[in-house]
Amino acid sequence: MPEILTDPTARCKHGHRGLCFVCRTENLPRCAHGKTMYCGFCGGTVVRQGQTKAVHADRARAHRVATAFLRHPRIAEVLLFGSVARDGEGRDLDLILVTEESLAYEFMLLLDTAVLHHIPHGPDGYRRTSLREDIAEEVLSANFYDVLREAKSAAGAAKLDLFLFPPDWRNQLKALQDAIPHKDPDFMANVARDAVSLVRRPEYPGGA
Repeated sequence: MPEILTDPTARCKHGHRGLCFVCRTENLPRCAHGKTMYCGFCGGTVVRQGQTKAVHADRARAHRVATAFLRHPRIAEVLLFGSVARDGEGRDLDLILVTEESLAYEFMLLLDTAVLHHIPHGPDGYRRTSLREDIAEEVLSANFYDVLREAKSAAGAAKLDLFLFPPDWRNQLKALQDAIPHKDPDFMANVARDAVSLVRRPEYPGGA
């Protein structure tokens, strides 16, 4: 285990201290497990004084990516959460693709099955974004591969982090939290807090 060196200068952009969701270590950009630290209050990435974060994405880029995804006939809305939703910029784009309830739960079931039975990475296997992309392509089929390729082109250097959720996902936070193998017990609550709608079909009555 790496030596734990607490750093009292480590703060997120709002001045809050770091918090590891695994070991609850505070005050340093990486915990004893080597995980990136996040602010337990606002969810922002924690950096030491004098450090800067790599920025690959902003709201404008997120909107271009979302517009590409909306070209798929089974996607009704695209929402943004994570650092770009909170701070306006970040290294990756965390996106919710809203689709039919049956497809969203097929996505969750396949993700859970893959993590539990087929991935040698243990509980953190779901973090492999390519896994979720593959499952989304299997569930949505049609032209999702072409749409994903267009979205990645619009994303540039920013990594895409995708989830398929049902239209009423805000009313199913506990069920989704249970379905997603995430170590942070407040993951879905934080997603609901941060999520903003980027684009949606005119006939779709949803929205954040």
